[in-house]
Amino acid sequence: MLRTVLSLAVLSIATAGFAGDCVNGACGLTPGYGPSYGAACGPTTCYVAKTIMVPEYYTETVVVKSTTYQTEWKERVVNYTVQVPVKTQVPYEYTVYEHQTQTRTENYTVQVPVWKDVVQNYTVQVPVYKDVVKEYTVQVPVWKDVVKEYTVQVPVWKDVVQNYTVQVPTYKDVTKEYTVQVPYTEARQGTRKVCRTVQVQREREVCVNQGHWEERAYTPTTSCYTGCGSANWCGSCGTGCGPAGCGISACAPAPTCTYKVWVNNIVKQVVPYTACETVWSDEPYTYNVCLYRPEVRTCTYKVCEYVTEPRTRTCKVCEYVTEPRTCTVKVCEYQPQVKTCTYKVCEYVTEPRTRTCKVCEYVAEPRTREVCYTVCVPVKKQGVREVCSYVSEPRSRTEKYCVVTPVTVERPIEVKRCKLVCQTIQVPVTTCCAPINTCCKPVCCDD
Repeated sequence: MLRTVLSLAVLSIATAGFAGDCVNGACGLTPGYGPSYGAACGPTTCYVAKTIMVPEYYTETVVVKSTTYQTEWKERVVNYTVQVPVKTQVPYEYTVYEHQTQTRTENYTVQVPVWKDVVQNYTVQVPVYKDVVKEYTVQVPVWKDVVKEYTVQVPVWKDVVQNYTVQVPTYKDVTKEYTVQVPYTEARQGTRKVCRTVQVQREREVCVNQGHWEERAYTPTTSCYTGCGSANWCGSCGTGCGPAGCGISACAPAPTCTYKVWVNNIVKQVVPYTACETVWSDEPYTYNVCLYRPEVRTCTYKVCEYVTEPRTRTCKVCEYVTEPRTCTVKVCEYQPQVKTCTYKVCEYVTEPRTRTCKVCEYVAEPRTREVCYTVCVPVKKQGVREVCSYVSEPRSRTEKYCVVTPVTVERPIEVKRCKLVCQTIQVPVTTCCAPINTCCKPVCCDD
């Protein structure tokens, strides 16, 4: 069985000691005698073929089982009970109140009016009129003619000569200088930052799986082993492994089977790699700048100036002259005047008098009377009324219901798997020692 191992393939380098042979007499010299050539050996690189396990991914279609649910409608009979109303006639007894008229004798008292003649004394106010003469003063208006003097303002128009000045506009041509900014382009030199990507060699520590395959043996414990033979370890019936029929008792001892197991060995190694770095540098460049230079120009325009000019005109001027005048005015004056008048004055005189009046007095008088009244008498009667009662009645009906049934469905899916594949590569190996003189032969270190 292959185990999925995700690791980086790294070089497994086994070095053997060759430098000691060169120093300790590999050149045919006795140690301690003559010159030592161990310090004169230099490293040499050679390539050795190595087999490594590389993970290879492939896609495999696997049939998996999944459960889906199907909705199914079924019918069933449901029993239920209905309350049915039943009306019945039930006799009952009830009480009714009937009105009965009865009479009774009542004693009562009435107030009987009695009229009497009574003499009353009283006084009255008798009016008496008298003539009274009275004097009074009135203001009598008297009109008189009075002469009154007054003044009026009479307008008089005269011709007057007036001097005045006017502003007459005069236009002149004036030349004026002005400055304008004329644009022009100028090339300048500048320095800007430029970003470039540079490859840099770096080292990093990685984990390498330097595992190996191991063969392991096991003996099956079941009576029939289906791994070694086609039917069991006896072989097929009649093939010479056992008698015809191949019973269990005729089987040979169970064989020993082997299988391969991958043993992991995770080793940390430093591996060189190439990285990209961003490097900023200054780079000169030429750019254009828009500048403005002043330029003097002239223009001619008209200027309006006002000149003072004296003039004369004749105007009419109104002047008011005071004139005395007289008029006659009526004036009202009031003079007092005494007059007399006669008017009647009413005075009241008290006179005693008598009169006869009828006075009503009430005398209590007992009397009797017959009074009719109504009495409610309870009377029992028999009647029949309708009573509604409910009776349970069993019934049945057919209804639909939903059933969800699980269904197992097989469907193919794609699964990514990994297996280890042997790959042969060339590995650079550094020799333990390489001679500079002709003392030693160049030998690469073996695995």
